[in-house]
Amino acid sequence: MLWKVSTWAALATLGTPVLRSKLMHILMRYLFALALAAVMLPMTVTTTAQAASTAPEVSVQGNQLVDANGNPMRLLGVNRSGSEYACVQGWGFFDGPVDATSLKSIAAWGSNAVRVPLNEHCWLGINGVPPAYGGLAYRSQITDFVDRINAAGMVAILDLHWNAPENNMAYSQQVMADADHAPAFWTSVATTFADNPSVAFDLYNEPHDISWSCWREGCITNEGWEAAGMQDLVDAVRATGAINLMIASGLNWGGDLSQWMEYAPVDPLNNLAAGVHIYSFSECNTESCWNSTIGDVAKTYPVVSTEIGEDTCTGTFTTSYMKWADAHGVSYTPWAWNTADCKSGPSLITNYDGTPTTYGAAVRTHMTGLAAGTMLYGFGALRQSWVSTAGITSGKYAHMGRRSMQVRKQIVPTKRARAFAHNDNEAVDPSNGSTLSAWIRLAPRSVGGAWKGRLTVRDESGRWVNGPVVQLQRGQWNQVTYSPAASVWQDNTGIGVRVLGSKGSQGRLIFQVDSVTQRIG
Repeated sequence: MLWKVSTWAALATLGTPVLRSKLMHILMRYLFALALAAVMLPMTVTTTAQAASTAPEVSVQGNQLVDANGNPMRLLGVNRSGSEYACVQGWGFFDGPVDATSLKSIAAWGSNAVRVPLNEHCWLGINGVPPAYGGLAYRSQITDFVDRINAAGMVAILDLHWNAPENNMAYSQQVMADADHAPAFWTSVATTFADNPSVAFDLYNEPHDISWSCWREGCITNEGWEAAGMQDLVDAVRATGAINLMIASGLNWGGDLSQWMEYAPVDPLNNLAAGVHIYSFSECNTESCWNSTIGDVAKTYPVVSTEIGEDTCTGTFTTSYMKWADAHGVSYTPWAWNTADCKSGPSLITNYDGTPTTYGAAVRTHMTGLAAGTMLYGFGALRQSWVSTAGITSGKYAHMGRRSMQVRKQIVPTKRARAFAHNDNEAVDPSNGSTLSAWIRLAPRSVGGAWKGRLTVRDESGRWVNGPVVQLQRGQWNQVTYSPAASVWQDNTGIGVRVLGSKGSQGRLIFQVDSVTQRIG
């Protein structure tokens, strides 16, 4: 209390009346958030470590998302709409089932994440939200849902979707988060889930019709109310001690990242990703736009496409974007796991048992195909038991994740120009029809001449059986693949990567290897 009294006294002596009024308003908002968090403190211990432990613990390293072991990952899943509107409309907490069975259906699509849109006023229990569906009742339902999402092996992405300033009811989304309630909302949400790194915070759904300066720092909107900036929301989360991944979506209804890096909020933990929404009817709906805006951001920050979809219902557009995102390490969660009309939704399913729309079927086919390819080695934890006759170090040029495996060898003219790195464990399942894949990059400063890369598998007899060679383009990541015969797969005892050069080469050979995977079928 002494701190509060002294602070008020100090404010009374500062600057002009306008400045004093502004500072008083900021302090009152801050104290309100602290008081609200204190009132809700019992809710912060309701998440269970057991539920969270089965889901990935996601964070940022460089421009990639990684799991608790530093291995590269992407958030791939669906939006589960309903919790942003049912409560404020006074008829429920969700729209459709959100039990373990329904989450099992979502996970069967290859999902490792579920985005959950939230209503600011339902969470806070303010501004006339029906008591049966707001406050403690709403928070309990959301917390239990998050536990079930984590127990199903998926990350929960909590999204501030519907909000409103002052005493207005949060019946829709606004141009930006409101300064009256959004910081208090994130103070409470972050306090609740601060101990669960399998929960990510999507700070505001679809900012629009404001400047980039307002997006970052807040402003008075054209409607006359005060918007909170992304920096305000980042600060509110970090002030609680929460270390969770945060996502900040761009302007133009989330579809514009053109100045995102210039105005990116400062996160003291550097655990921040860019968010983007891409639809067939969006302004940025071409590959050239994705390359020039999203692609540029993805070189520095992780990017999560927290909403994607189409109004054509064919799946063609969404598939083209997912393929582009795959190639650029971008995450995505299509809209939405609901049974509304495909065109107006757009909806992924026609029934909550997971029966897809045509659009949903395309998403399911693509995501389950990705899930079938299991990453064996991303080298997030250095060499991961790989050995070589040459020297192995952590690589500076990572294809995915924190670093790649780097091989260095001095090549002399009197010996064969090659280097070999391998793992001697039983590295791949003996599944006929599977394909091994790896990415190899020949360093620009490496010894001159033409170089080729290939994968190899050691069969049951201990013989190394080589796959086809691929010409390596210097300074670029080159993919090599190998589909061994069933006899090679059976009881194999290791996999390896070979780089072969021209006879008579002399100098230091340097190359990186990353993302060694096995795809079934």
